[in-house]
Amino acid sequence: MKKILLLDAAFSAIPIYEYLVRTGYQIWVMGNRETDPLAKIAGERWINQDYSDVSAVKRHIENLNITHVLPGCTDVSIETCLQLNLNNHLLDELHIHNKLANKEEFRKVCAELDLPSPKIFELSDFPIGGKYICKPVDSFSGKGINIVDGFEKRKLADAYQLAKNASATSCALIENYISGQLYSFSAFIESCIVKDYFIVKEGSSVNPYAVDTSYLVDSLDFALELKAYVEKLSSYLDLKDGLLHIQFILDESSKTPYFIEVARRCPGDLYSKLIEYSTGYTYAAKYASYFIEEKEEINKNRDKLILRHTVSSDVDTTFKSLIFSASINVLAFYPLLLLGDNIKGIQKVRVGLLFTESTSIQGIEEKYAALINRELYSFN
Repeated sequence: MKKILLLDAAFSAIPIYEYLVRTGYQIWVMGNRETDPLAKIAGERWINQDYSDVSAVKRHIENLNITHVLPGCTDVSIETCLQLNLNNHLLDELHIHNKLANKEEFRKVCAELDLPSPKIFELSDFPIGGKYICKPVDSFSGKGINIVDGFEKRKLADAYQLAKNASATSCALIENYISGQLYSFSAFIESCIVKDYFIVKEGSSVNPYAVDTSYLVDSLDFALELKAYVEKLSSYLDLKDGLLHIQFILDESSKTPYFIEVARRCPGDLYSKLIEYSTGYTYAAKYASYFIEEKEEINKNRDKLILRHTVSSDVDTTFKSLIFSASINVLAFYPLLLLGDNIKGIQKVRVGLLFTESTSIQGIEEKYAALINRELYSFN
């Protein structure tokens, strides 16, 4: 029997865990926070261990005779998997992963393949006109990111230093700022060919660099172009079968999709449930199946207008109640705090994940706008 270890005990990994349990194999979960949902759900098969410690993870694998390990929804989980030397035939090589995970390296790959992505600049290139964005090459959730006018060289240098400070490797980049709508193109590739894909409109109501509101959109005019880009990238790097998740910005003037970030681990904040609730496609199961060598043929069997929102507060407060300003059709709510818990403002703490259903495109667009403008609910 296969013995499978999931590196992630947080709430976003629950759909992955539920699929693994359904396989009938022996499932273990690793994470070092006893308050995480899967630490409680997995019971005796939860391993209290920081999975960034590769040597420690290897010891547990040997002691338990683990046959397969898969990452959850964190960058650290997939980085650890790539260093375990277990089932390497299922995983990209580490240097290939770094070409995707490191923003500067990814920009270089895009340039080599003539894929649309922001252009990198050096501090010595300034002052020049336009807006530019400074960001760490390896951080997430908008940490260390600032937009600066290209003529303000001192402010640019300060922003660049802040970005370096937010980087685990003290590395940052400066690139031209692309103004437009953010989307994700989430594809499952097999033999470097896109088998299934989803396009999601993404927005931010609090932190401009961290997504908190999103919904699935009908195939856009340039969907086939994106598919071709992804297959070109996959073939060039000889990527292994599995998920390839790309965030891109649709330039508001040229309507060109610019690649911003790419990942091969499952997106967080229950992105998998957004796809499943909208289409019936069990995204988490498909994602996990590649790591445990189980062929899962999954089809879309419904078409619903579902919106996902990460509930958070603008200001510091205490969680007593969540009050809606208008009637909405709530499909599901995943609470992440208890009544009486403190809420930190500016999206520093998630209160819960909200999934709502609409009956028309106009309805979901209006709800999306209301959430982005912080008009749909309040606390206490």
